[in-house]
Amino acid sequence: MRANNFILILVLVFVFARPVKADGVKIAIVDLYRIVSETEDGKKAKSELESYFNKKQKSLDQKSEELKVKMENLKKKQKMMSSEDYQDEVDELQAEIVELQNTYVKYQKAVAKKEMDLTEPILAKLEKILDKIGKEQGYTVILKKEAVAWAPDAKEITDQVIKMYNAEPPADFSKVKDDETKKDTGGKDMKKKNK
Repeated sequence: MRANNFILILVLVFVFARPVKADGVKIAIVDLYRIVSETEDGKKAKSELESYFNKKQKSLDQKSEELKVKMENLKKKQKMMSSEDYQDEVDELQAEIVELQNTYVKYQKAVAKKEMDLTEPILAKLEKILDKIGKEQGYTVILKKEAVAWAPDAKEITDQVIKMYNAEPPADFSKVKDDETKKDTGGKDMKKKNK
C-alpha cells in the first residue's frame, strides 16, 4: 500500500510540476577585491595596514638580528666557557628563540585582526550602497564575482559601485582599535643576560 502511495505521489509531482523560468531575474556582479582596493577608504585602509605590518616586521627583524649576534658571540666564546655555562647560555638562547617565534605568531594574528577591523567599516558602507543599487535598479540578486562561474546575463557593476562609494562620505574608522597605543613588548620575556 505504501509503495502505491509513493508511486502516486511521484506521478502527481511529475505531471503537475512545471519548469521554473528565470524570467524577470536581474543579476549583477561585483568584484569586491577591486572595490576594496580602488576606493579611497580601501586605499587608506591598505596604507594603514602596510604601515602597521612594517612596524611589526621591523620589530621582529631587530629581535632576530639581536639573537643572531648573541649566537655568534656565544660560538666565539664557547671554548673559554665550561660546558655547564655554555649549556646555560644555549638554553637561554633557545628560550629567546621560542619567545621570538611566539611573538611572530602573535604579530600575525594582530595583523590579521587589524585587516579585519579596517575592512569592516568599508564592507558596512558597501552593503548600504549595494542595497541602494539593488533596490533602485531592480536587481534580484548581486553576487560576488569570485562566486560566479558563469552568468551570461549578469551585469558587471563594479565601476558603478566604486564611483558611488567614493561619492559618499568616508567610512567610519573611529571604532578601529589602535593597539599601537599599548607598549609593544613583543619579546618582553626575553632575558637580557650576557655572560
